[in-house]
Amino acid sequence: MFYIESQRLRLIPLTNEMFQSCLKDRAAFETSLGLIPSQMEVDAFFKKEYDDAVVNYWLPNLAAYPDQYLWITNWEIVSLEHNTIIGGIGMGGLNMVDGEATTGYMIDKKHWNKGYATEALLLICDWAFSHPQVLSIRANTLIDGYASQRVLIKAGFVQISAEEKELVFKKLR
Repeated sequence: MFYIESQRLRLIPLTNEMFQSCLKDRAAFETSLGLIPSQMEVDAFFKKEYDDAVVNYWLPNLAAYPDQYLWITNWEIVSLEHNTIIGGIGMGGLNMVDGEATTGYMIDKKHWNKGYATEALLLICDWAFSHPQVLSIRANTLIDGYASQRVLIKAGFVQISAEEKELVFKKLR
Protein backbone atom coordinates (compact mmCIF):
# COMPACT_ATOMS: atom_id res chain seq x y z
CA MET A 1 0.00 0.00 0.00
CA PHE A 2 1.35 3.37 -1.05
CA TYR A 3 1.36 6.26 1.43
CA ILE A 4 3.31 9.38 2.29
CA GLU A 5 4.23 10.39 5.80
CA SER A 6 5.32 13.32 7.93
CA GLN A 7 6.29 13.34 11.59
CA ARG A 8 2.65 13.27 12.76
CA LEU A 9 0.61 12.17 9.76
CA ARG A 10 0.27 9.42 7.18
CA LEU A 11 -1.67 10.13 3.97
CA ILE A 12 -3.17 7.04 2.35
CA PRO A 13 -4.57 7.43 -1.19
CA LEU A 14 -7.60 5.24 -1.82
CA THR A 15 -7.68 2.96 -4.82
CA ASN A 16 -11.08 2.15 -6.30
CA GLU A 17 -11.19 -1.11 -4.31
CA MET A 18 -10.23 0.64 -1.07
CA PHE A 19 -12.84 3.34 -1.69
CA GLN A 20 -15.55 0.71 -2.28
CA SER A 21 -14.56 -1.08 0.93
CA CYS A 22 -14.58 2.18 2.88
CA LEU A 23 -18.04 3.09 1.59
CA LYS A 24 -19.43 -0.36 2.38
CA ASP A 25 -18.24 -0.40 6.01
CA ARG A 26 -15.91 2.39 7.13
CA ALA A 27 -15.15 0.85 10.55
CA ALA A 28 -14.22 -2.51 9.00
CA PHE A 29 -12.11 -0.76 6.36
CA GLU A 30 -10.23 1.24 8.99
CA THR A 31 -9.72 -1.89 11.10
CA SER A 32 -8.34 -3.70 8.02
CA LEU A 33 -5.66 -0.99 7.82
CA GLY A 34 -4.74 -1.58 11.47
CA LEU A 35 -6.39 1.68 12.54
CA ILE A 36 -8.77 2.49 15.37
CA PRO A 37 -12.14 3.22 13.74
CA SER A 38 -12.79 6.93 13.58
CA GLN A 39 -15.95 8.66 14.65
CA MET A 40 -15.40 11.77 12.56
CA GLU A 41 -17.45 14.88 13.20
CA VAL A 42 -17.83 16.86 9.98
CA ASP A 43 -19.93 19.95 9.23
CA ALA A 44 -23.05 19.19 7.18
CA PHE A 45 -21.78 21.40 4.32
CA PHE A 46 -18.53 19.45 4.03
CA LYS A 47 -20.31 16.10 4.40
CA LYS A 48 -22.50 17.10 1.44
CA GLU A 49 -19.41 18.18 -0.56
CA TYR A 50 -17.71 14.86 0.24
CA ASP A 51 -20.77 12.81 -0.72
CA ASP A 52 -21.07 14.74 -3.99
CA ALA A 53 -17.37 14.17 -4.79
CA VAL A 54 -17.75 10.44 -4.09
CA VAL A 55 -20.65 10.01 -6.53
CA ASN A 56 -19.78 12.56 -9.20
CA TYR A 57 -15.98 12.56 -9.24
CA TRP A 58 -14.01 9.96 -7.29
CA LEU A 59 -15.88 6.75 -8.07
CA PRO A 60 -16.43 7.38 -11.80
CA ASN A 61 -12.85 8.57 -12.31
CA LEU A 62 -11.30 5.78 -10.25
CA ALA A 63 -13.23 3.24 -12.32
CA ALA A 64 -12.25 4.89 -15.61
CA TYR A 65 -8.60 5.70 -14.79
CA PRO A 66 -7.35 3.26 -12.13
CA ASP A 67 -3.70 3.86 -13.07
CA GLN A 68 -4.13 7.57 -12.24
CA TYR A 69 -5.73 7.01 -8.83
CA LEU A 70 -3.19 9.11 -6.93
CA TRP A 71 -4.40 12.22 -8.79
CA ILE A 72 -8.15 11.55 -8.59
CA THR A 73 -8.87 10.18 -5.13
CA ASN A 74 -9.34 11.01 -1.49
CA TRP A 75 -6.27 10.48 0.67
CA GLU A 76 -7.16 9.51 4.24
CA ILE A 77 -5.30 11.62 6.82
CA VAL A 78 -4.13 9.35 9.65
CA SER A 79 -2.87 10.69 12.97
CA LEU A 80 0.12 8.54 13.86
CA GLU A 81 -0.25 9.49 17.53
CA HIS A 82 -3.91 8.44 17.70
CA ASN A 83 -3.72 5.68 15.03
CA THR A 84 -6.99 6.87 13.54
CA ILE A 85 -8.26 8.76 10.51
CA ILE A 86 -8.73 12.45 11.30
CA GLY A 87 -9.72 13.77 7.89
CA GLY A 88 -9.21 13.63 4.19
CA ILE A 89 -7.31 15.50 1.53
CA GLY A 90 -7.96 14.98 -2.12
CA MET A 91 -6.35 15.48 -5.43
CA GLY A 92 -8.87 16.62 -8.01
CA GLY A 93 -6.85 15.74 -11.04
CA LEU A 94 -3.85 17.05 -12.89
CA ASN A 95 -4.31 19.16 -16.00
CA MET A 96 -1.53 17.98 -18.29
CA VAL A 97 -1.91 21.03 -20.55
CA ASP A 98 -1.02 23.65 -17.94
CA GLY A 99 0.49 21.47 -15.20
CA GLU A 100 -2.07 22.49 -12.59
CA ALA A 101 -3.30 20.07 -9.93
CA THR A 102 -6.27 20.71 -7.65
CA THR A 103 -6.63 19.86 -3.97
CA GLY A 104 -9.14 20.12 -1.14
CA TYR A 105 -9.25 18.91 2.46
CA MET A 106 -11.31 18.50 5.61
CA ILE A 107 -10.42 17.71 9.20
CA ASP A 108 -12.55 16.06 11.88
CA LYS A 109 -13.87 18.79 14.21
CA LYS A 110 -12.26 17.04 17.18
CA HIS A 111 -8.85 17.68 15.62
CA TRP A 112 -9.22 21.32 14.55
CA ASN A 113 -6.62 23.93 15.55
CA LYS A 114 -3.77 21.45 15.88
CA GLY A 115 -2.02 22.20 12.60
CA TYR A 116 -3.08 18.94 10.93
CA ALA A 117 -4.68 20.55 7.87
CA THR A 118 -1.58 22.65 7.18
CA GLU A 119 0.72 19.67 7.70
CA ALA A 120 -1.37 17.44 5.41
CA LEU A 121 -1.54 20.16 2.75
CA LEU A 122 2.23 20.74 2.84
CA LEU A 123 2.81 16.99 2.63
CA ILE A 124 0.59 16.45 -0.40
CA CYS A 125 2.00 19.58 -2.10
CA ASP A 126 5.55 18.29 -1.60
CA TRP A 127 4.48 14.95 -3.10
CA ALA A 128 2.72 16.63 -6.05
CA PHE A 129 5.64 18.96 -6.77
CA SER A 130 7.99 15.96 -6.81
CA HIS A 131 6.41 15.25 -10.21
CA PRO A 132 8.04 17.53 -12.81
CA GLN A 133 4.80 18.01 -14.75
CA VAL A 134 3.14 19.73 -11.74
CA LEU A 135 3.71 23.46 -11.99
CA SER A 136 0.97 24.73 -9.66
CA ILE A 137 -1.69 23.55 -7.23
CA ARG A 138 -5.09 25.19 -6.94
CA ALA A 139 -7.53 25.17 -4.01
CA ASN A 140 -10.92 26.81 -3.55
CA THR A 141 -12.41 27.78 -0.20
CA LEU A 142 -15.58 29.47 0.96
CA ILE A 143 -15.48 33.25 1.29
CA ASP A 144 -16.25 32.89 5.00
CA GLY A 145 -13.92 29.87 5.43
CA TYR A 146 -11.37 31.84 7.42
CA ALA A 147 -9.69 28.80 9.02
CA SER A 148 -9.20 27.20 5.61
CA GLN A 149 -7.87 30.45 4.20
CA ARG A 150 -5.30 30.57 7.05
CA VAL A 151 -4.28 26.98 6.26
CA LEU A 152 -3.75 27.83 2.60
CA ILE A 153 -1.71 30.93 3.40
CA LYS A 154 0.45 29.04 5.93
CA ALA A 155 1.08 26.41 3.25
CA GLY A 156 2.31 29.04 0.78
CA PHE A 157 -0.82 29.52 -1.32
CA VAL A 158 -1.79 32.97 -2.61
CA GLN A 159 -5.32 34.14 -3.36
CA ILE A 160 -5.64 34.68 -7.11
CA SER A 161 -9.36 35.43 -7.49
CA ALA A 162 -12.74 35.65 -5.84
CA GLU A 163 -15.84 34.03 -7.25
CA GLU A 164 -19.45 34.38 -6.08
CA LYS A 165 -19.14 32.07 -3.06
CA GLU A 166 -15.50 31.01 -3.13
CA LEU A 167 -11.98 32.32 -3.09
CA VAL A 168 -9.41 30.72 -5.37
CA PHE A 169 -5.86 30.11 -4.13
CA LYS A 170 -2.82 28.84 -5.96
CA LYS A 171 0.65 27.63 -5.03
CA LEU A 172 3.43 27.66 -7.60
CA ARG A 173 6.31 25.20 -7.78
